[in-house]
Amino acid sequence: MIDKLIAKGFRAQLKTGNLLTGQLYVDLANYPDASPEELRTEEGYTVFPTIPAPFEQIVNRVDNILKKVEQVPFDKIGKELQAAVESLTKTLDEIKDMSGNINNETIPKINAALDQMQEAMEGVESTLGPDSALNYNARQVTNELSMAIRSIRSLLEYLERDPQALLLGKEGDKK
Repeated sequence: MIDKLIAKGFRAQLKTGNLLTGQLYVDLANYPDASPEELRTEEGYTVFPTIPAPFEQIVNRVDNILKKVEQVPFDKIGKELQAAVESLTKTLDEIKDMSGNINNETIPKINAALDQMQEAMEGVESTLGPDSALNYNARQVTNELSMAIRSIRSLLEYLERDPQALLLGKEGDKK
């Protein structure tokens, strides 16, 4: 009969009974969306299928989000933007050189427009270049996100080992 219940989603979940004392209890309930499991035996003990605690689910979601943020290639994006700016600047220079063959009426107008575009591209290059504040800030943000991720992981590992520390503090702090 227990095997039938487990097949229909009957699971155990560790829940907080009392926030002040850190007391926990095992909640047995039916979770129809739970992945298929079976009652099994490990090292002579019967192992009942479980689902993660709500706090553990939050930890897993935060960890997945942080992994995705770590995978954003900020350096590659900056390099590609720099290459595009350089290519556009080169093209503008070539167009400016070719404009010398056009009649005298349009040459001053084209050159003025090209000069404005050149200045705009130089402004874009200074904003997005490898030594720009934007690129520096992107590297800083990436570094700080990495440090934050390590800190959050460390905190989560500590809270998994000692969940009551969330309310009571570290054991060594009591004096």
